[in-house]
Amino acid sequence: MSNMVGGVAGARRQQRVYETIYDLAQKMGEHTHELPDTNDEYVRSEDFEELFEQTLRRVADERSEEKRKVYASFLADAIMQPWQDYDEQLGFVRSLEQLQPAHLSIIRAYAREEAPPNNAMMGSIIGTLRRRLLDSMDEARIQQLVSDLVGMRILIEHTLGVNMTSDGAERTASRISPYGSRFTRYLQAE
Repeated sequence: MSNMVGGVAGARRQQRVYETIYDLAQKMGEHTHELPDTNDEYVRSEDFEELFEQTLRRVADERSEEKRKVYASFLADAIMQPWQDYDEQLGFVRSLEQLQPAHLSIIRAYAREEAPPNNAMMGSIIGTLRRRLLDSMDEARIQQLVSDLVGMRILIEHTLGVNMTSDGAERTASRISPYGSRFTRYLQAE
């Protein structure tokens, strides 16, 4: 029985890796004319090999298709922009591993800047997030997810419920940390 279960689980993990490599190949196919000259050297480097291996190990265990697509975007970016800081890239992989799909929704909501709603003079960041998330999460859940993201250095510490001008409440991207800003480019590429 355990061999059968192990075989099913192993096949599922392999399928996740294959799908991610396929996504990566599609992303790279769109940009082959833009590849830098140093690309071949970088892809053969120990840094990239380690990064690729670490990422695919996490992909094999990742149940969320959305997160696996972000991993593929991360690898495509690493290939398109070779010789980035290895330790920071590994940090991105570790951060992504810790994130839940709901965290990704929060990050996207922060990154999306919009004009204030008509006739709104006042607002709050929590109100802005709830509206952008289409009220799919209650305030307590949003606050917990934001707290997690602050702890992971993706967001800058701030108070969600403070009333402010509606324009200020809509400018949520300024609350994404420099590390988080670099991290969000993988979400946007996906």
